Amino acid sequence: MESKRDFRVFTIIACSLFILVSAPCLWMALTQNYPRAVRDVIKPYHFPAAVFAFIILACLFFLVYNLHMYLKERKIREASGVTLKKFKFIPNKSAATFLGAIVYVLLWSVLGFTLSSILFMTFLAKVVEPERPLRQIAIVSVLTSVGVFLLFSNVFNVPFPEPILNSIL
Repeated sequence: MESKRDFRVFTIIACSLFILVSAPCLWMALTQNYPRAVRDVIKPYHFPAAVFAFIILACLFFLVYNLHMYLKERKIREASGVTLKKFKFIPNKSAATFLGAIVYVLLWSVLGFTLSSILFMTFLAKVVEPERPLRQIAIVSVLTSVGVFLLFSNVFNVPFPEPILNSIL
C-alpha cells in the first residue's frame, strides 16, 4: 500500500516537473522565428513542437489519473482506519533513477547517445526489476537504443553525439 502511494506521489511530482519544463519549450518551438528559406523547406519547428506537445499531454493524463487514484485510495484508507508510515519523499528507486538520468546525459559527450542509452536502460531496468535476468535486459536495451538511433538519425535526420562511433567509422 505504501509503495503504491509513494509511486503515485512520485509520478505526480515528476509529471508536474515535466510539464513545467516542456511548456516553455513548446512555446519556443511554436514561436521561434526561423528564416523564411528554412521555414518553407524543412519546417524545423514541427518535430520539437510535436515531441513537447506529446510529453505535456501524456504527463497531464498521468498527473490527473494518479492524483485521482491517490485521493481515492486515501479516502478508502481513512474510512478503513489504516495508517501508513510517513511518506518518504524520494524512494530509493526514484533517487537512483534521477541520479542515473543525470549521469546518462553527462555521458553523451563522452560515450555518445547510443552507448550511454544502452548503459542507462540496462541500469534503469535492473533498478526497477532487480529479479529480471541481466542478459534479457541487455538485449532489450541494445535493440531499443540502436533502433531509436537509426530511426531518428536516418528518418528524421536528428544528429546525435557519437564520439566513439564517429572515431570508429
